Amino acid sequence: MNTEQLYLEFRPTGKNGHAKVILRQDGKPIFCDKVNLSSAKARDCFLEKVCERFPGLAPRRETLEDRLLQWAAEQDQAHAPGVAEPQGQPVELKWPEPWPEDVALSEVLAELKHRLVRHVWLTTDQATAITLWVAFTWCYNEATTCPILLVCSPTPRCGKTVLLTLLAEVCCRPVSCSNITGSAVYRLLEEYGPLTLLADEFDAYGQENEDLRCVFNAGHTRSQAYVIRTVPVGDRFEIRRFSCWGPKAVGMIGEPNRTIVDRAIKITMTRKPSSEGVERLDRPAREALAVIARKLMALNQDGTLTTALSRAAIAVPRALNDRAADNWRPLLAIAEAAGGEWPALAHRAAVAISCDTEPADIRELFARDVLSIVADYGECQEIRAKEIAELLANMEDSPWPSYRRGVAISPEQVGRLLRSFGVTCTRVKRGSTYAVGTIREKLLPYTPETTATTATVDVSDELNATYGVAVSQNPTATPETYCNHVSDELNATYDDGCSSGSRKGGLKHNLVNRDPNHPQDNLSCLSPTSGNGQNDETELDPGYEFI
Repeated sequence: MNTEQLYLEFRPTGKNGHAKVILRQDGKPIFCDKVNLSSAKARDCFLEKVCERFPGLAPRRETLEDRLLQWAAEQDQAHAPGVAEPQGQPVELKWPEPWPEDVALSEVLAELKHRLVRHVWLTTDQATAITLWVAFTWCYNEATTCPILLVCSPTPRCGKTVLLTLLAEVCCRPVSCSNITGSAVYRLLEEYGPLTLLADEFDAYGQENEDLRCVFNAGHTRSQAYVIRTVPVGDRFEIRRFSCWGPKAVGMIGEPNRTIVDRAIKITMTRKPSSEGVERLDRPAREALAVIARKLMALNQDGTLTTALSRAAIAVPRALNDRAADNWRPLLAIAEAAGGEWPALAHRAAVAISCDTEPADIRELFARDVLSIVADYGECQEIRAKEIAELLANMEDSPWPSYRRGVAISPEQVGRLLRSFGVTCTRVKRGSTYAVGTIREKLLPYTPETTATTATVDVSDELNATYGVAVSQNPTATPETYCNHVSDELNATYDDGCSSGSRKGGLKHNLVNRDPNHPQDNLSCLSPTSGNGQNDETELDPGYEFI
């Protein structure tokens, strides 16, 4: 055999060093075998087979062995961890250059709010809330709660993506995405924080993803903002803790999950009328927003924002429930630090956006409706489950007439719902009977407080006195004509004085008769209007306390 014309061919067949080794002569295969190149015993066995079959190769055994060792080293290097190029693009976050001149917090907030209403269709209260939330992203590490900014709309083309794009220009170290997993969220926050996560299209991937929602929800309270995972360390697994703490803005279509709503400042956007318009978010607008980001960076560096969150006592409207108060407390603290009209504007926005006027779920709706049924009963009286079921079934615009599969709620279902609240029956001989006093005692904590159902979105003389400033009902700032946010149709919707769709009344608004020569909604950066975009003439005590 002419050994000069022999050569080995190497073909990897998988991991762990396995390969197919082919011996060729004049290009034709004359011997083939699978060999574990990482095993010395397997290499020796292969060489023995080759030399036994082709004795003329015995003098070249060392050369063949060296070739096998070279291939083994190349294959080990190819499968070594960290050698392969990572997929995708690296996450790069930068801090903006601080503004070189001294700036006032109130002026920066006013400038940002003015930009918001120029480019996005928002009410005044929504613009106030978003402005304060953006400032909060620069100092959130000083807070104990971190509310989610929940931007939702009933249909597409309501401006959610434009708003999130604008936020990416002014928030602290923004990371924008249109899809993300739960593990990516906590690893991102753990490795790259501080940052602001802006997640658009959340309805497509987050509504039914309980793991992702859990990670988002976990980041609300700082002491609980962690997930526990096992990670490989060498040849074993170790337990590691990852942080979920950080501001997050979510954009989605439809009604979000209640657990996220409870931890969020909810901004419900609507499509602007075709007769109105907003400015496009073009390059000059982005450059102006970059200047605002630099000013916020300066306020963060000089301690203005961090000091605001260290205030011991923050006035919180009593109309807010406990969770809503936690959400708004850091934003109200920033408003107080800004001074001027900002505390009053922030309080009015908090009541208008987060005041509980409707039940959170079917059980709270049941509690509210049952309490309305027993409103005229005495404390010592009793009522049968059958009677409650009949009265609930006669309530129009409620789920009770078709509670289960189109059938009205039954006395047995009423009994189960009452027992879930801890209400037990007193007599069962002629049907389950319940004490009215017990019903009121057990169900009352699950319904919105009276202050919440009667609260409106204006501020009172008492609140003005608290901050030493009166909120002007006729602001001197020139209104932007393109920021007209309330149409005649919306005015007609609220002409009855109640919130649309509420059977028992909601946030009451006293709409002002408008001058046809005056803009419908004065939405300049300093104009204190009510949550529906109208100047409100009614003076009302939103109720607040120091916590």
